[in-house]
Amino acid sequence: MLDRRRFLTGAAAFLAAGMSLPTAHAQTLGRPSLRGRPLMRGLSASFWLEWVPAGDRAALKKHIADRYGPDDFSQIRSLGFDHVRVPIQPDFLAPKLGTGDADLSEERLALFDEAIAGIFNNDLSVVLDNHATSQQKDKLAANDSYRNTMGQWWRNFAGHIAHQGQYAADRTYLELLNEPEVSFAEIEKYRTAMGKFISDVRASAPNHTLIVGGNNWNAPEAIFSGLRTPFADPNLIYTFHFYKPMEFTHQGLANAGPYYAKLKNVPWGVGPHAMGEAEIASFDPTVRNGMRRYDQASHRKADLAWAFSELRKWCDGHGQTAWLGEFGVYSKTAPAEDRAAWVRDVRELAEEHKFGWAMWEARGGFGLFKPGDARPLKADPPILDALGV
Repeated sequence: MLDRRRFLTGAAAFLAAGMSLPTAHAQTLGRPSLRGRPLMRGLSASFWLEWVPAGDRAALKKHIADRYGPDDFSQIRSLGFDHVRVPIQPDFLAPKLGTGDADLSEERLALFDEAIAGIFNNDLSVVLDNHATSQQKDKLAANDSYRNTMGQWWRNFAGHIAHQGQYAADRTYLELLNEPEVSFAEIEKYRTAMGKFISDVRASAPNHTLIVGGNNWNAPEAIFSGLRTPFADPNLIYTFHFYKPMEFTHQGLANAGPYYAKLKNVPWGVGPHAMGEAEIASFDPTVRNGMRRYDQASHRKADLAWAFSELRKWCDGHGQTAWLGEFGVYSKTAPAEDRAAWVRDVRELAEEHKFGWAMWEARGGFGLFKPGDARPLKADPPILDALGV
């Protein structure tokens, strides 16, 4: 999620943990055409295998071990999660990708396999997400040659997944592209690119479930109003991300741009005119008009439901499955109680509409776990409670 223009710029696993889920929910997510275990409750392992520091093998190994290790995934599993979404920058595995060389580094594949084994060994499923940078996504949209190179990357990577024993098709999902940006605003251009990636992956991994979203940052409406009709492949899950309203979820985040960086203490769970002019006057003058507009609207769970409802109708109408691949609130300046309330509201909306979910993120500014490197990781109790685990 955090390359938004450098930001803007299964049921089986739950049963093993002694949990149960409504039958209708399990049946929806586990429809026969999907070969993987259902993705029900997950976290993203952010800043682990994407944007890794340059360096030799020892430096990479240290970075990977410091960020997440087997004990962390054991803790995640013990809390009731059943899957981990792993963002991967494609040139982490193919260091010469920018020059048109999609060959995968054997040394880095070995590090990658060792890292992912720590997830599998804790009975968690894995979503392997192509978390390309903004620049890479722009090149994909504009450059046929680079799109062919990325397609070859998918053939190579999917071939490794299909032939390396730990990546069983019932617990390994392949996500084609994280958050397409404005360069993919033209829907047919996006459909063509994703159709190519589907074909490239299927040439090497015919049995793994693939995950694909709509364009426009993977917003839910990019599926039901953008794609409109599904891709032909029968073994797909459609992903969507949810961060609305951005004034609340991204308040205080410098990487989101100067407008969002200047927001603080923006409320959630309120009706129109909850702040009033005196409170609005406490904001930086450059954002006051935006806060006036925010204050004129209602910001409650019911105000978010339409997107989930429309996507549910689309899934039912086309016999498809969707998964909420990202949602969360930046924690630095959002009111803590309101942050937990928003997380609860979105998680409940997902479950009420029979969508599995993965929160952004495990560790970090949007994270479940509080900052710090001490082990075991310290979960934020209100967020843990809001997630219902």
